[in-house]
Amino acid sequence: ISLYGPPGSGKSTIAKLLSEKIGLSLIDIDDDILEKNWGVSVAEKLEKLGDEEFLKAEEEETMKIKCCNSIISLTGSNALSKKTMDYIRSISIVLY
Repeated sequence: ISLYGPPGSGKSTIAKLLSEKIGLSLIDIDDDILEKNWGVSVAEKLEKLGDEEFLKAEEEETMKIKCCNSIISLTGSNALSKKTMDYIRSISIVLY
């Protein structure tokens, strides 16, 4: 199950509660994928790369997710990439 919504809409909070409630692992793309792999905050990476290059970098990292039986908290900008969303839809049910 993947949760999508605009920035600040509560995706991470709801994903955490849902994963605890139904006993599935949690993947927060911002915290567990992007910042972990980049070694800097999402804000720092965005500032360094600019919008267009940031979205490409985010897409690359998101496409590496290989999971099942997880709750995924998407980023606020994942939906800007059709490729990313097609992939996410192929591995999960997306809820808005």
